[in-house]
Amino acid sequence: MAMTSAINNNDFSLVASYLKLDSNAYNEQKDYILNYCQENQITERLKNIEIVKTTIENKYTVIEDTYETYHLLSPKKGDRDSSFNTKYTIEYTGDKWEISKIINL
Repeated sequence: MAMTSAINNNDFSLVASYLKLDSNAYNEQKDYILNYCQENQITERLKNIEIVKTTIENKYTVIEDTYETYHLLSPKKGDRDSSFNTKYTIEYTGDKWEISKIINL
């Protein structure tokens, strides 16, 4: 998964092309990867992802609800499994689909 690779390599460019430029998702994920994960020396391994629900809002917007489990490793925060219910807003921007919003519920 691109996000896991971006976190583990501290390289936002690995996920940037999947995110809508200047969207909430783009800005939040950039900050999370380059600041929070780096400062806390976080790496992760995706254990499981399940698409729980898909909602087609219109021909340009899809909402994906997922349940995701990761194994997080951090010398500062400890090692642990964490699970999240996440809602992704995905928009068609004219030539490709891009994530514009990510909400951890």
